[in-house]
Amino acid sequence: MILPNLSVSTRGRVGSILLFSKVELKALDGLTVALTDTSATSVNLTKILLHHYYGVAPRYVTVHSDLQGMFDMADAALLIGDAAIQEALKNPACYIYDLGEEWFNHTGHSMTYAVWALPRKLIAERGEEVRCVYHLLLEAKERALGNMNDIVKTCQTMLGGSLDFWNNYFFQFNYGLDPSYVLGLKKYLDSCFEQQLLLSRPVLEFWPED
Repeated sequence: MILPNLSVSTRGRVGSILLFSKVELKALDGLTVALTDTSATSVNLTKILLHHYYGVAPRYVTVHSDLQGMFDMADAALLIGDAAIQEALKNPACYIYDLGEEWFNHTGHSMTYAVWALPRKLIAERGEEVRCVYHLLLEAKERALGNMNDIVKTCQTMLGGSLDFWNNYFFQFNYGLDPSYVLGLKKYLDSCFEQQLLLSRPVLEFWPED
């Protein structure tokens, strides 16, 4: 069951889930795409976009996240997180596609990259502990949102980029899960099923916090 009011989502660009490509996406048919080994969500999103919206069928290899090494064996490379941001900041001589932006342009929906969810059995057996953890998560979210200046400065020190870059990066995210974002999540999961990336069509169930 999904914990309400918590997610990592965007409506449009995400900035840290990027497909670096030597050619345009529509030219990837039959070519090789190197996929990061750190994110199933982003891998599935890549396949949905390429197969369903661009009509191409590349060959996939899953490897460690290293752009140069990936480009040595493939024509495009999926990177996420710090690796994607750092490579994009170098302005490499290739096409760079933001998958959040691609998803929004093709579907009109938001994209949810992470939720917090727990097994029903655990909720039934340890409901009070779940409630305690849930409220700690909500508190942590509010504290982080109230402390963004320090977070932005820390990211700049660790990874480079300007303060404006990091402010824009963090403030594009939505950390809740209102009905419009639930619709986007459902669209993504339905697409995973329709592209045979999931064995069954998921049914979204939310923990009734009250």
